[in-house]
Amino acid sequence: MIQGKYVIFMIFGTALAMAVFAWQFRISEGDDVLDYWGIESANLLRHANRVEFLKLDSAEAADPDSTLTINGTQQRIVSVEDISSRKGLIHARHMFIVDHTYLWEESPPENIQNWLFAMRFSDGDKQVTLAFHSQSHAVQMLNNNKPLIMGPMFDNLLYYLTPLLAPKE
Repeated sequence: MIQGKYVIFMIFGTALAMAVFAWQFRISEGDDVLDYWGIESANLLRHANRVEFLKLDSAEAADPDSTLTINGTQQRIVSVEDISSRKGLIHARHMFIVDHTYLWEESPPENIQNWLFAMRFSDGDKQVTLAFHSQSHAVQMLNNNKPLIMGPMFDNLLYYLTPLLAPKE
């Protein structure tokens, strides 16, 4: 009978150790992202009330309000669409705040031109805009840091946004 007690204690001890490991793993899976984007920006990426998709073009814009400046390069905003209630957006938002989305060891190309699209996350007077470059899989937060290279998750994001990237008829 005494051996049965030890087996039960071993089972509970193992379960407790596994729970602590899982808890610690989940807490630390976004540490690099928080350091890179900042806590407030990462919070907006995850919880902002409004998310807009901005289709970009490198052509000259007549109206300065219809442009986005990314690392000193002017990009014309072709269209803006509110995607706040788009199905699946919660998964895309989560992708932006986990470390394994990005290839931290890879350096982005210098002086990236022709950004394909951007996503603007806003809540009240706070806003964060991420610009995306399809050839290099780079993502750049406007007015912050240098571009990061996204791994295979970039292809998933493009697949999710394909209907918005298609030319309007």
